[in-house]
Amino acid sequence: MREIIGRTLSKGLASGRAIVTKQPISFLGDVDPESGCIKNKKHELFGVCLKERILCFPHGVGSTVGSYVLYGMKRIYDTAPSGLIFTKIDPVIVVGAIISNIPAVQVEADDFKEIRDGEFIVINALKKRAVITIG
Repeated sequence: MREIIGRTLSKGLASGRAIVTKQPISFLGDVDPESGCIKNKKHELFGVCLKERILCFPHGVGSTVGSYVLYGMKRIYDTAPSGLIFTKIDPVIVVGAIISNIPAVQVEADDFKEIRDGEFIVINALKKRAVITIG
């Protein structure tokens, strides 16, 4: 097991298998909220479902409506990721995580590179300093 320390942006506890991408994600355009799967055929995660997974991505992109899409995934469709890990703060993603009670953590780019797709991750983001346990 190994640990990464990050900055808590949305508090909570989460666990699940990592889904890792080097591409940014727009919850408004890239994700189907009803299925929780990536619907953008140009995205490297096309067809991958986010439900109950730890989504690891560099940052979000797109409209402020993305916050509400993430909220709908959590509260209406039950298709949301269980946690979010990213390197660059995007206010749309942070607001979406906060209103949805999804733990969200910012990590350094070098630490992000250490996370592998499919690894089991536990996020403890109850304090300012989040602890991400991998393995």
